Amino acid sequence: MPLSTLLGQSFGWRATYLVVAVVGVLTVVAILRWLPAAAVPRAAGMHRELGALRRLQVWLALLTGAIGFGGFFAVYSYIAPTTTGVAGFSRSAIWIILAVFGLGMTVRNLVGGRLADVSVMGAILARWRA
Repeated sequence: MPLSTLLGQSFGWRATYLVVAVVGVLTVVAILRWLPAAAVPRAAGMHRELGALRRLQVWLALLTGAIGFGGFFAVYSYIAPTTTGVAGFSRSAIWIILAVFGLGMTVRNLVGGRLADVSVMGAILARWRA
């Protein structure tokens, strides 16, 4: 996200989409080149795979992911206007702020995971005190 913001600010928003498209094509080429072909099991099929959508647990997992990622990207959407309009940072600093924000989330996840390994309730209480 920070690099795409920097790229968009430097070369325009179309440059970010171009880079994403190039990375996507390179990924497909790499998969076709280096991933070994696997035999498809006889029992496999689209009808069987889509049959999982009859289970409530699958829909709850999909909903959890949609809400989680939606919230995550909503936060990213509001960082730029908040940092420029409220905090007074320049637009050229947004990519740095996004990078620091991402590093902070990563460190917090790592520390939170370690705390949860020691004590789940302690990690929850530490979260609410922070």
